[in-house]
Amino acid sequence: MILTLHKTRLAASIVVPLIGALGLALSAPAVAEPLPYAPGTHHVVFSAFGSGEVFSIVTDPDTGLVPDHTPLPFTQAIDIGPDVTMLQVVATGRDVPGPGCSITLDDAVVAFAPIGGSGHCIYTFP
Repeated sequence: MILTLHKTRLAASIVVPLIGALGLALSAPAVAEPLPYAPGTHHVVFSAFGSGEVFSIVTDPDTGLVPDHTPLPFTQAIDIGPDVTMLQVVATGRDVPGPGCSITLDDAVVAFAPIGGSGHCIYTFP
């Protein structure tokens, strides 16, 4: 059904109740929310936490050198493409107990190791 609206108060006073009576919406059509990431891409956050410093932190995919004496907590975020099949972070602490770690994929924790554990978190895509 197509309705033509005239720019008068009289037309609006007749048409608007008619549209409501017919159960038609007066609002714009629903629009899908945009995807937070392009199809096939993911947002990853590598974390190492605890007290003190680390000898090193290594990530896979590589996010660059994390030098000796880097203080905790540490986080590094990257966006990955569909070619990545595994995520990993290894934190080697200088103090006891050793650091914990986590990997967050698209805002969901997919790997976790507590403080005093191995400091090694790994996630493989299904």
